[in-house]
Amino acid sequence: MTQDILPQSCSLPSDAERAKAIEAVQSDTNLTPAEKEWSVTFSKEVEYATVHSEIASTVRDLLAHRHFGIETVRVSDDERFGKSLSWQQWQTDRGPITGVKGYGPIGVLKYLGVPRSENYPGSVVSDYDPDDNGGDSP
Repeated sequence: MTQDILPQSCSLPSDAERAKAIEAVQSDTNLTPAEKEWSVTFSKEVEYATVHSEIASTVRDLLAHRHFGIETVRVSDDERFGKSLSWQQWQTDRGPITGVKGYGPIGVLKYLGVPRSENYPGSVVSDYDPDDNGGDSP
């Protein structure tokens, strides 16, 4: 289902590839807290949302989520500050991941009727259990 909805330009890597990327996630110390953003946008025309984050905890959660298609990762190190690499480029160039942009089915989004008990960005993306796919096939 997910592959049919998301743009063909994004990648849906294996769990093993996602785990390698999660290990590379770091907070970008060159950005202030106000500059570390998390955004979700979508239109009525498509069945997916565009998601972008520069908050390390959310970046890790998005990379771990099997229904999140990765378009680009943001890499920041001594040689590259805020450079966007496609998923394919990152596979060869590697480097610390400080941000991510990608897509997810609108069906995974939900605006809760009551606030969560934890009021911080890292709690917005649910912990993803690859064994619990909500009844859908991956």
